[in-house]
Amino acid sequence: MTFCRLSMNSAKLNGDQRAIRIDNSRRTIVLLTFLICLLPSETVFVCAQTTAESKPATSEKTNWRITRSKLDAEYFSKLEEIHKWALEKSLNEEAKKTADLIRPRDLTRQTIFVPAEDGNSKSEKDPTGKISDEWLERIREVNSWQADRIFELGKTAAQKEAGAAAIQLFNEALFFNPDHAESRRILGHRKTEQGWSIYPDKIEIRVSTKDQELTKWGKGYLIASTPNFSIESNATREQTRELAEKLERWHYVWRQVYFDYWCNVKNIQRWIGGSGSYTYGRRKFKIIFFQNRADYLKALVPLVDGVSASTGYYNNTRDTSFFYHGDESDVQTTWIHELTHQLFREAIGAGSNLKTLENQYVWLDEGAATYAESLVDSGDFVTLGGYDSRRMQYARVRLFLEGYQIPMSELAQLGRAGLQKRPDIVRMYTQIAAQFDMLMNDQSGEHQEKLVSFLQDVFRGRTIKPGKFEELMGATYEQLDSRYKEFMAPDAEHICKNLTAPLSRTELSFSNSRLSSKCFEAIGKCHNLIWLDLSGSEIKVADLEKLSSCKKLNQLILTRAPLEAGVLRCLNIFPELTEIDLSGSSVSDQQLLELQGQKNLKSIQLKSTRTTPAGRAKLKQLLPELKIGE
Repeated sequence: MTFCRLSMNSAKLNGDQRAIRIDNSRRTIVLLTFLICLLPSETVFVCAQTTAESKPATSEKTNWRITRSKLDAEYFSKLEEIHKWALEKSLNEEAKKTADLIRPRDLTRQTIFVPAEDGNSKSEKDPTGKISDEWLERIREVNSWQADRIFELGKTAAQKEAGAAAIQLFNEALFFNPDHAESRRILGHRKTEQGWSIYPDKIEIRVSTKDQELTKWGKGYLIASTPNFSIESNATREQTRELAEKLERWHYVWRQVYFDYWCNVKNIQRWIGGSGSYTYGRRKFKIIFFQNRADYLKALVPLVDGVSASTGYYNNTRDTSFFYHGDESDVQTTWIHELTHQLFREAIGAGSNLKTLENQYVWLDEGAATYAESLVDSGDFVTLGGYDSRRMQYARVRLFLEGYQIPMSELAQLGRAGLQKRPDIVRMYTQIAAQFDMLMNDQSGEHQEKLVSFLQDVFRGRTIKPGKFEELMGATYEQLDSRYKEFMAPDAEHICKNLTAPLSRTELSFSNSRLSSKCFEAIGKCHNLIWLDLSGSEIKVADLEKLSSCKKLNQLILTRAPLEAGVLRCLNIFPELTEIDLSGSSVSDQQLLELQGQKNLKSIQLKSTRTTPAGRAKLKQLLPELKIGE
């Protein structure tokens, strides 16, 4: 079995035992849905029955993200013409909506499209009824043109045996033209009076007439049947339906991301040729859903050792995931993590006795599940990965401030038991998440196909020859370790352009990124930040003032930072600030006096600074309750 991902709240960040504290009640991260999977069973998907032996990827493989991005130049040019026309017509709202569409995609994260069923994308929806009909027609015309180009690229990808790229491109074509008939046909969608039906069946919820043997529920609990899940629940009907919808949404995403894992691209080639279409299997993934944590523990503590520390888990011997209803982000992130394990196992009938994972490469298993946690749902599409994903922040602090990095060669030799015995397992999980992100997204996804091919070998129980992983990646473990450090330090320009979902960000680390003034403007939009790491960047008063909307900031890390005079006085813009780390910064005795108004400050780190015992004593006199780390 696998338990929920390790909580990051218990993590220690350095030798001084400074904890990054996260107050769950104040988190606003919205991770709507994402599933992947992990253990035994018979084949679930029809496609999986025809999955061929994985083939080593070669350096000649097309980088489909880059190839796809090249279609945007002409598209943006046409949008700019519409923007200019709208301004000339004084259609200011239309001009703004057009400008919003001219945004280059961040190629260092995955963007996966989830088609709407009503035949309209968000870019064309008009809740006010006041949008110009002529503008709508112009937008639809250029979007339809773009959809055709993306669809043709998808066909090319299929011909070159890039199944995941092809299926993703067909889904993206529907973002630009929801009525793109060929994409809908290939994907198995059906035309209805209301628009389009993506799934063959709707979600149905009924009341059980039998007792539930495992949980000891009497008859009357709910059974939800969805196209791909069977959910037994004692939660409310509304809560059960909400879970079902989230699971189906992520399942749709997972099948795109890992298409080449569970299916064979030959199927897509047949679908393009008019023979059949994308389908779902008969077997459904099983979920047991409790109305609260108390019910979850009451049922499972007598059956499962250690379950009391979990917020959900997947049981491979029962082919079942166990969850409970909760609004906390940690609870819903656990759904994502554990269901990731379930899909990877059961989607291809991998079985519970996976000797490879018991003895080595278990980090890839956990890496896929922690990578899934990075999902951000934007409605028409979701994103995965990115320098601003939550686990990445912890990994960055540990890498650059603590010097914590387990060599990949050592990770590769770890099996399940070895991983669980590690005293640094919590810290290791953050590195695992970041390294998996690197393999999926570095160099615009250069290694993604190779990684999925290797995952297929692992979960199918194939013999992994020594050196196989390095051969597939085209790099030694030492080279990958070196690249990891580069990957973890995004430059200022990238940060400015690609900070996503700002209101969902509660932790951000920018160690070694040398932030610009524009970066501070972007960070200032993250109103729910609880801790922020600005290590190594020059801190000026004018830049710090751009963070004045971050009223919840509790911990600030300014290690190795050159500090302009007046910066520490400016910290009064953070009313909840209790901890600050100035280790290795340029802070002086005189600057310490700027903190005298920080009555809520509880802890400060001054290791390796120019401050003197006399200066620190003066600060202690001004703030008697302050703990000073030297």
